[in-house]
Amino acid sequence: RRRPAVCGGHLRALVRTQELFSHAQFGDAPYPGGSECRWVLAAERGYGVELIFQSFEVEEEADCGYDYLELFDGSDGTAPRLGRFCGSGPPEPLYSAGDAVLLHFHSDDTINKKGFHLRYTSTKFQDTLHARK
Repeated sequence: RRRPAVCGGHLRALVRTQELFSHAQFGDAPYPGGSECRWVLAAERGYGVELIFQSFEVEEEADCGYDYLELFDGSDGTAPRLGRFCGSGPPEPLYSAGDAVLLHFHSDDTINKKGFHLRYTSTKFQDTLHARK
C-alpha cells in the first residue's frame, strides 16, 4: 500500500493574497491517488477568509463521491459545510462566516486530474460580502 503524499496543514490567512495548490506538482502532474489532505486557513479573530479559485479540475461524479474538495466554515469537520466540489470549472468565490475555513481534499486510487489552485486572503468585510451574494 502506497503511503499518501504529505499534504495539508495549518495556514494563516493574511490581507496579502497567498496561493494554495492541491499538490506540489500542480501543473506538471495530476494529483496523487489516495490523498486525504486537510488544510485549515485561519484569519485573525474578527476577520473572515476569502477563497478565489483560479483553476479547478477534479474527477467528475454525480455526487462527487470519488474525488472531491469539501469546505467547512470553521476549523474542523463539525463546522457547517460550505460545499463539496468536483468536476471542472472553478467554484464561485467563497467567504467564511467565521475566522477559519477547513479544506478537505480526497482522491481515490483511480482517475486523477489536474487538481486545483486557489488564492486566499483575510477580509474584514464579510458582512457586506455575504449581503451582496
